[in-house]
Amino acid sequence: LIYYQSQPKMKYLIIGICLMAFGVIIHAQNSCHLRELDLCVASGLASGQNLPTTIAEINKQCNGLKEMNECIGNYSRRCSTKSMREFIRSLTNQGDVRSWYNEFCTKDNSAERENYLKHATCLNSAQKESRSCMRDLTVALDKAINSDVEKRIPEMCCAVRRMRKCSSDIIETKCGKEGAKYMNQMLQSVAGTRLPEIACRDFDPTSKKCTSILPPPGTKAQNTRSNSVLSRLLNTYSAL
Repeated sequence: LIYYQSQPKMKYLIIGICLMAFGVIIHAQNSCHLRELDLCVASGLASGQNLPTTIAEINKQCNGLKEMNECIGNYSRRCSTKSMREFIRSLTNQGDVRSWYNEFCTKDNSAERENYLKHATCLNSAQKESRSCMRDLTVALDKAINSDVEKRIPEMCCAVRRMRKCSSDIIETKCGKEGAKYMNQMLQSVAGTRLPEIACRDFDPTSKKCTSILPPPGTKAQNTRSNSVLSRLLNTYSAL
């Protein structure tokens, strides 16, 4: 379904942002159960909970995430609407995404892997620190999902933009401007689209428009079993 391998848990965020931009919330059909997604994600998490820092770790995560993609793809075909599947496919089947995946996950000595490994140790450390950013995002998404429809996009965009700034600040502090630049370039290559950035460009996370509607950083989650699939996946990631 999705070829976002370098940050296995972040790939759901990229797709989630796109769904948010259109105000789409995923709901399981009568014959489907969210527990199935939990099991799909568990198989991917078992392949590695941190960013890989060696060739062996990259191979292990790529194999595990391939299985997770197939599992989620099967769920999507059974449990999502045709229009949603086509929308996601239009984002994930772009040439840049497949090209990046082939370079990173199928070639041991590729330039993509070599460039990634230069930054991997520092990015892995920064990723651990940035889990607080993801927890804040999860809380904000749960709030947005329970808001009136017209409030959802502003709240979701503000939440996503705040998470991006929070993570970027941590990466730049720990890994310098070069590390932050590489991460941004990698995520753009992996995503294959600037749609989330474009859709949410008017929502500055430091503006009053955002700070007045977002839960304060550090707010504890009130609902541990969210109705949002995206929120549940992010909560699994941030708890690791």
